[in-house]
Amino acid sequence: MIWTTWENVGVDRMACAWFIRRYLDDRAEFDFLSYGTKPQNIENTFDMPGALYSHSRGRCSFAAIVKKNRVKDETLNMMVEIVDGADEASDSLPPPESYGLEALCVGTRLASKTDADALEQGLWLYDSLFLYIKKRIEVKGDSD
Repeated sequence: MIWTTWENVGVDRMACAWFIRRYLDDRAEFDFLSYGTKPQNIENTFDMPGALYSHSRGRCSFAAIVKKNRVKDETLNMMVEIVDGADEASDSLPPPESYGLEALCVGTRLASKTDADALEQGLWLYDSLFLYIKKRIEVKGDSD
């Protein structure tokens, strides 16, 4: 299935692509539209105005895609907070991991020739973040 978003991927679009590949469609392909271009169909769209999965109520598109797909997982909930912190301006202080994630995603995009390459390279970032958070939750649970 082809999923559509805007070009120049960053922290939120990489997170959404990771979620799509890991939870919805492991063979997903991605199409990138120029800013301002409206997709012909909103089905399978993310992180753009009017998309199926987009920013809502001050939360990032990644928060929307996790919530709308009703995936209940403490690790994913913490990932949402980190991605939100990296992607959204807020009055509250983001988790410290947000700063590093944003830097790594920007660097990944700059080092990639295309948006498709950036998404593919970014998948390991989110796999790593997921495993880090999962381990952190396990260690915290062991100390309770």
